[in-house]
Amino acid sequence: MSPNGIPPQPSSHPAETSGPWARRSMAAKVISLVLGTLIIATALLLSFDVIRQPWMWNHYIEVPAPPRDISQQEILLREKLNNYEKNAEDLKSLVSLLLGLSSLYALSLGVASYFGVQEAKDRADKTIDGLTKLEANAKANVQDYERRLEKQTGDVEKHIKEFIETEVLNVHRQFPLFRDTQESIQKIGNNLGQFVPDGDFGRDIFQKIDVKQRVMIEYFESSVAAFEFFDLQPFEKDVSRVYVMLGSYYSHKYAREATENSRDSKKNPPPDSADLERATLYLNRAHKVFPHSIAPLNELDYLYVIVMGQNEKAVEFLQTSLDLQTNQQRARHLMAIIEHTRGTEELSKGNSAKAIPRFLESLKLLDYAIDKCTRWQATLEHPRYGRALRYNRACALARLAELGIETVTHASRAMDDLELVFPTRQEPEEQRVSDFQNDMKNTGDLCILLGIAATRRRLVALIR
Repeated sequence: MSPNGIPPQPSSHPAETSGPWARRSMAAKVISLVLGTLIIATALLLSFDVIRQPWMWNHYIEVPAPPRDISQQEILLREKLNNYEKNAEDLKSLVSLLLGLSSLYALSLGVASYFGVQEAKDRADKTIDGLTKLEANAKANVQDYERRLEKQTGDVEKHIKEFIETEVLNVHRQFPLFRDTQESIQKIGNNLGQFVPDGDFGRDIFQKIDVKQRVMIEYFESSVAAFEFFDLQPFEKDVSRVYVMLGSYYSHKYAREATENSRDSKKNPPPDSADLERATLYLNRAHKVFPHSIAPLNELDYLYVIVMGQNEKAVEFLQTSLDLQTNQQRARHLMAIIEHTRGTEELSKGNSAKAIPRFLESLKLLDYAIDKCTRWQATLEHPRYGRALRYNRACALARLAELGIETVTHASRAMDDLELVFPTRQEPEEQRVSDFQNDMKNTGDLCILLGIAATRRRLVALIR
């Protein structure tokens, strides 16, 4: 075991790897070297002899003078043939020797290779054994380190917890006002949630506030001013919720009072314009405290689009809201209202060609919200939200039918949506009834449906 807990690596030094296969491999390599040297020497000798033969042959056939008789010629020729045969035998012997040595050399190479493979296998086995031991030791070391780290982490967490508890206790002793700050903010939000629309936390239907409830809202609202003295980042979600509910309260309060005043200005006083400033203040603070929440953005959009009619101010907030949460319906619903409003304005100017793209875009947004999205905002789609989406889609379809774009098809689809918005034997919503009455007037979105034979009967039955 090495000092750092890792076993030494297997060495490649000959003294450490020498074994029976290594020694045999070394002997076979020496034999191969000797045989190779002999083969080279024999080949050189054979080459020299082959080159020498033509010279020797020419030497034999050179005769200084013609032989005197046939017997002398025969003797000379026989002597030349004997010499040639002898040289041929010498060449054959050299070739045989070369072939033999080559065979022995090939055999020695095979033996050396075999011994080399066995030696490599031995080294590989030793290396694998070393790696296996190294892995086992590494696992043991890691487990030991993990145990020590877990123990140290537990000790650190314990010390941190004790330190925090001690410091928090000291702060509470010196500043009792800071005790349970987050719980107090949550209680304010829960109390406001009894009266104020709170779409992200369950209660999202705005009801008319009576005097007693208004006093309670203003009572809890008075404590919100103390938020200015705190670092709100640790409580951003809860603080943003409180701000959103207050902004939503004043926004809906102004809208309701404006509606009641328009119905009977003598009986109902005009709304307080300061409520719009309060709504804007609270919703902007909610967005500043918790910029990654879509709730304050959508409430600002509702304030600008529905209550104040300042559509251009809402566009940037709507896009930011969609960037933060793409699968929501509410932002697309408000964007569809903006597009529909722009189309209606173009119609009032007589610009039908410019109005058609606006209504088509509104229809596209509502189709996507209804067919592709399942959440209104943070909560799942509520039937009331679905009816609002389908009512606005019916208005867009009716306008396209009015402008001659697939008149029968769009008018039929509009009636399908209206029949879902106003189901038989069910009390319709007050807001939808008010919208329907306005849209059935001569310049309303839905009046065209009475002029189309395919939808007139269905619309009359719906009105009854």
